[in-house]
Amino acid sequence: MSCTVSDSIYLCKVKFYLKAEESMLLPEVKASMFRGVLGHTFKRFNCANRLSNDCKACVLKKSCSYNIFFDSESSAKPFIMYSGQMQHSYKKGEIIEFELVLFGVAVKYLPQLILAFIEIGKSGITPRNYKFTLHAVKDCYGNCIFSDGIITGLPKNIIINKFYSTDYNAIRKISMRFITPLRLTNFGDLVVKPTFEMLVKAITRRIKLIALEHCGFDPDIDHKMLIEKAKSVAVSNSTLVWKDWTRYSNRQHAKMEFGGLIGDISFDGDLSVFIPYLKAGELLHIGKNCVFGNGKYIITELL
Repeated sequence: MSCTVSDSIYLCKVKFYLKAEESMLLPEVKASMFRGVLGHTFKRFNCANRLSNDCKACVLKKSCSYNIFFDSESSAKPFIMYSGQMQHSYKKGEIIEFELVLFGVAVKYLPQLILAFIEIGKSGITPRNYKFTLHAVKDCYGNCIFSDGIITGLPKNIIINKFYSTDYNAIRKISMRFITPLRLTNFGDLVVKPTFEMLVKAITRRIKLIALEHCGFDPDIDHKMLIEKAKSVAVSNSTLVWKDWTRYSNRQHAKMEFGGLIGDISFDGDLSVFIPYLKAGELLHIGKNCVFGNGKYIITELL
């Protein structure tokens, strides 16, 4: 795959289409379910030391795809799973969709992920072991990557490398819609009324971590300048509300709270310098638990 671009964040965004082989009842947040079963399957197929749970002590950890995706000490995992379908009930033959975003070095493991979901479909999902067939995989441009049991092409990557632009001069208003829960903390406390400064901190931190840990370069962001400018940008309107989400972690044997803010928020001020970062955040998600699809937003207005 044509992955490496010097001093750029590169990613591929693909959509998986799963064909139900029987009627099934699935959770609302399917990304959590798929992420859990993918971890078990990836370890079974790709871990050379699968009898051990101690990846830190494994001499192969730096070249192990399982470690890269699931047991890495990375602060930003190299993938996002997101399903916009809120549907619970599926009949035999219906299609279940979810989106997978891979960053940097993780892009080259897409064939292994496709193979994993073929096997997951055979063994089944949820405690009822519902079976499905991997029907197709397409990239965000509509190119078919997998169909009829065969990998038919390679995804076209998205490149993010322009964090300074004169294309957005005189932007004074921006509106953002958080589609999945935005979960931010400020000095250890969960944020219920985010400021623009908080969002800028979250976005620039996310960009820097992904660039450093998965794309091999330092984006050299002037955090101090951006934060100072962000302080003068005010919230003009907000309909953000808290949405609770609890998932059970089989690995930690405990319930985990992943809830956050969803809805619309608008800001007024001198915004021109921030737009390239905000557009990057649309692709990367922001805040906590991004790997499960949290922190997904779209920019709905620029004036």
